[in-house]
Amino acid sequence: MSRYTLQPIDTTTWDTLVENSPHSTIFHTSWWLSATGFDFHPLGVFKGTQLVAGIPLTFYHKFGLKLLIHPPLTPYLGPLFISTSSKYVEHKSTELAILTLIATHLSRISPFIIQRFVPHFDNILPFIQHSYSPYITYTYILKLNSPHLLTNLRTTRRNDITYAKSHGLTVTHGTLSDLLSLYTHTMQRRSHPPYIHHLRRYYEHAHSRGSATIFTTYDRHNVPQSVALIVWDHHRAYYLAGGFSPLSVRGATSLLLWECIQFCQHHGLSEFDFEGSMIPTIERFFRSFGGTLTPIFGIQKLRPPLNLLWSIKHKLHH
Repeated sequence: MSRYTLQPIDTTTWDTLVENSPHSTIFHTSWWLSATGFDFHPLGVFKGTQLVAGIPLTFYHKFGLKLLIHPPLTPYLGPLFISTSSKYVEHKSTELAILTLIATHLSRISPFIIQRFVPHFDNILPFIQHSYSPYITYTYILKLNSPHLLTNLRTTRRNDITYAKSHGLTVTHGTLSDLLSLYTHTMQRRSHPPYIHHLRRYYEHAHSRGSATIFTTYDRHNVPQSVALIVWDHHRAYYLAGGFSPLSVRGATSLLLWECIQFCQHHGLSEFDFEGSMIPTIERFFRSFGGTLTPIFGIQKLRPPLNLLWSIKHKLHH
């Protein structure tokens, strides 16, 4: 019998766990998850009366089904732990026991489960042992404490930044209007849903807490060329969303992201997460900034016939 129990917890208790977990992200906070429009139910893992871990459950209801998936523009979720032992073997034993409990519970409450964990979390063994399918995506994470950020840029990227500056482009704090306009048009060109409502709510909630800003590249005539929304927590900054004009001057987005990186460095953050893309052209662009290729582990478990329908949809979109 497990020494651990799963219990619903209130948002105050959940946020205390988020604050004390070394793995937490801004996306785990109750205010972020409450802004998603999904049903948010935090679960705590207890050893006796002591809270030692937890997981945020975000449900989307569709066709009478309770889907356990990520809300839009919420890249990382999954379990959080409070470290209780410095010994590797004891730490892993505790982790495995807790993850086994979580994996078993999730299977009972939803027929459709897709979860993507935080960077540097790689223990998905208990999920595989309970018939979940693993998957991996990648991001680039840039260490901001390096004194060689500029020299580590690919030469073509530095040249693009120089070109943009020489042609009168400047980067300043932008407006929500800049973001929504350029982001929407960029997503439409890629035939992706823009999630405007979510983007607006996330920005408003994060900005009011001092955890978000918008940067925009403008030309000499003050016309927006490219835009980025950056959000951050205690650990790192995230390039959450952005967009650009198809008529933008060469180097507009390179200059934009370079200024975002410098802002985050001066802000005292330790990492910049490009929140990477598997699209080859975008991956190459992010790679050129010198970040470390970092795997992001995820799991999914879909009951028939949902697994077949999901497979068909995935193939149609790729």
